[in-house]
Amino acid sequence: GNSKMSVSRAVSLLAKDDITNKINGCSFIINAAANVKNSSEIISSGVIPKIVALLDNENTELVMKACWAINNMCIDDSMRDAVFQSGVIDKYTYVLNVDDLPTFTKACWSLTNLARDDAARTQIVQSGVMTSLVNALNGKAIEFQTEALQPLVNILFDPNNQLYFGRTGGVPSVLKLITSNDSRTQELSVSIVSMLASNHDSLREQIIDSGAVGNIVRLAHNDNQKVKENALNCLMNLSVTDGSEQVIVDAGVLGLGLNLLKSQNYNLQERAGMLLSNILGSEYARNAIRNLAWEQTVIDNLRHSDSVPVMNQLARIMINISFDDHCRYMLVKSGAENVLNAAEEKANDPGLTGNILTALQNLSVDVPEHVKQEVDNSGPRQATVAKQTIVTSNVNSSPAVPSDDIDDILSGLDSGKQASTGTDDIDDILAGISEPQKKPQQPKNQMDDINSLLDGIDSSPAKTTSTTNTSSTTNTSSQMDDIDDLLAGIDGPPAKSNTSTTTSTTTTTTTTTRKSSQMDDIDDLLAGIDGPPAKSNTSTTTSTTTTTTTTTRKSSQMDDI
Repeated sequence: GNSKMSVSRAVSLLAKDDITNKINGCSFIINAAANVKNSSEIISSGVIPKIVALLDNENTELVMKACWAINNMCIDDSMRDAVFQSGVIDKYTYVLNVDDLPTFTKACWSLTNLARDDAARTQIVQSGVMTSLVNALNGKAIEFQTEALQPLVNILFDPNNQLYFGRTGGVPSVLKLITSNDSRTQELSVSIVSMLASNHDSLREQIIDSGAVGNIVRLAHNDNQKVKENALNCLMNLSVTDGSEQVIVDAGVLGLGLNLLKSQNYNLQERAGMLLSNILGSEYARNAIRNLAWEQTVIDNLRHSDSVPVMNQLARIMINISFDDHCRYMLVKSGAENVLNAAEEKANDPGLTGNILTALQNLSVDVPEHVKQEVDNSGPRQATVAKQTIVTSNVNSSPAVPSDDIDDILSGLDSGKQASTGTDDIDDILAGISEPQKKPQQPKNQMDDINSLLDGIDSSPAKTTSTTNTSSTTNTSSQMDDIDDLLAGIDGPPAKSNTSTTTSTTTTTTTTTRKSSQMDDIDDLLAGIDGPPAKSNTSTTTSTTTTTTTTTRKSSQMDDI
């Protein structure tokens, strides 16, 4: 049929010596590859190696068309494998040094789809292509930098690739881009930063030491929902690192979290609760929050919420914050115990019930009289925190694509028809993909006794080592010691240990497959990449999780020849 004619015609044109025919041959494959039903015909024709061989040609239009054809072919698993086996990765060290933006853009599209393959991601690093992308972030114009972020979203799926990215100087460049006024650049860059913070303490420390936490907190105030969520994910990941709490608190995260608890969006409420419960594991944060009018927000949310994940985080906030005498009394004075009891009655979740019981046990510990007097005699506390934003501009982020008539190809003209762009809203692509997933809570051999607080023993919660599997799990506890046993015989807080994370693309990769009927906006790439490490806040433990997704460029379909 038409597809066989298109493929056959492409083979014939690509065999000719002149550039115009080769460009038109690529155009036929762009069209044919937009329909995955043509994959076997394309593979068997032998056209793939011919197109790959064009990637180091001096003619930028030809290279652009070849990259576009490769992008469309890599939608389909079998064609993507055939393209990869043809040795295509090594060609990108040349293509990514081209100074022509349309060519560079199509190269990044095709590399994004190639990076869906495990072996391809590994070879991208080994061949120096990752270094070429980092060089683009460091040395090219902002338009090139934004395009270079796209394939990195998929390439950095692998934890080892994240480390390599850090070693090649990519972290400072991507941190600089989160302050961009372009919303698409913000979305891509903050997604990558969140991913970089998900596995390795060395990268988390690099982000914290760079002074970027304040900018990330500002992004969490952003009106763009996905920027906001990814910034929150990043802050949760960063809070795993020992010694990070003061930097994060000083950047204004307590006010941010309390404001977001008032959101009508359950996802934001849960993320805010996770972040607060993580940070409030530190004495510094508990001392700082005393100056805010926090307790009524937490209690009212627990009273009215019907979301078990949100209620879990609110209970965990109470667990960790109750290690502070002043905060514990503030909760008791505000009627938190009655609200917790009511929540227990309506809870139909073992994990939530356990957290509520632990919070109640903590709140039952007596508060010294002098602390009660200090709280009772204190003046008004700050009720709200000023909202900080990075201004974003509503730019048209769809690529500029010429739309010549397809008949020009058949007339021997030197430009094939290119698809008109249908631009999908980024939120439509990302909706529901980047939900944070909590990892199983580590069994606890020993927890610290809250009663020791009254004896002057440091009872700050400690972070425990745990592992992350990126498939969805629920928090469970194989053992819940009585809270009164928590600190018995312990002279100080247990040492924090590093968090390790593992990811498996076979079980967690979510792909957003490109439709063959249209070419959607390149912004679709962002689909929820970095789910956050979420600390679990039962008493003295904190754990992290990551959720990872990959995305694919939609194929751009030309009119049927």
